[in-house]
Amino acid sequence: MKVTLFTSNQPRHVALINRLAEVCDLTAYVETTTGASTGYHISYDSNEKCEYFGWVGQAEAAVFPREFISGAKVEARKMGDLPSRVPQADRFIVSGASWIKGLLCDQLIEGKAVNVHAGIAPQYRGSSCNFWALYDGNPEFVGATTHMLTKGLDNGDICWLSRPDMPIDNPFEFTMRAVKAAHDDLVDWVSTGAAPQRTYKQDLADEIRYTKAVDFTDEICGEYVRLLKEGVYS
Repeated sequence: MKVTLFTSNQPRHVALINRLAEVCDLTAYVETTTGASTGYHISYDSNEKCEYFGWVGQAEAAVFPREFISGAKVEARKMGDLPSRVPQADRFIVSGASWIKGLLCDQLIEGKAVNVHAGIAPQYRGSSCNFWALYDGNPEFVGATTHMLTKGLDNGDICWLSRPDMPIDNPFEFTMRAVKAAHDDLVDWVSTGAAPQRTYKQDLADEIRYTKAVDFTDEICGEYVRLLKEGVYS
C-alpha cells in the first residue's frame, strides 16, 4: 500500500514516519520547524513559555525517544512550503503539518485524505486543544480526532477518536500519550488495509472551546505552570 504523509520534524512526527514505514510504502513530506539539536521551546522568548515547552520537550522525549528517519522516502520542506501536487497514493494522511490550502487541499480532499487533530472534537477545536482541555479540568477530552480533511479547520467528518490511558500521572506525558494513541490507530488502519470507517458529522453544539494560537498567552501559560507546581493538575 502506498501512503503519503504530511507532517513535521519533531520526535513525535519522526516516530510516526518510522512506524508507518514499517507497514507501507511511505512518502513523507516533512516540514522543518526548528533544528532537532535545539528543541522548539528555545524559540520562545518569555520565561513562562520557555519553562512550559521545556516540560513539553521532556515529556516528548519520554514517550517518543529521539530516532532518525528510516525506511521512508522523505521530501524535506520549510514550514508552509508544501508541494502544489502530490504523487498518486492509496491513502493520504496529514498529521502535524501546517494548514493545507489551495490546489493541494483540493487534491487531498479528492483523495479522501484524513487529518489528525490533537484534541477531541467537536468539544475542543483549533490550537493547543489538549492543553485547554486540561486547563478547563476536562481530562476526558484529552486525545486525538482523526477526521476527513476539509478546507475548514478541524471540522471534517470524524473517522475515529483516540484517547490515552487514564489516570493522569504527568499532564505533559498524558497529552503525549494521546498523540501515541493516534499513531497506534493510524498504523493499525494502514497495516490492516481496512476500508475507511463510516464517518459521522461533528455536532458543533457540543463545542466547549475554539481556540487560536494567540489565546495561549504568557499569562495563561504562567498560571497553568503555577497551578501544576501546586499539584492542582496532578
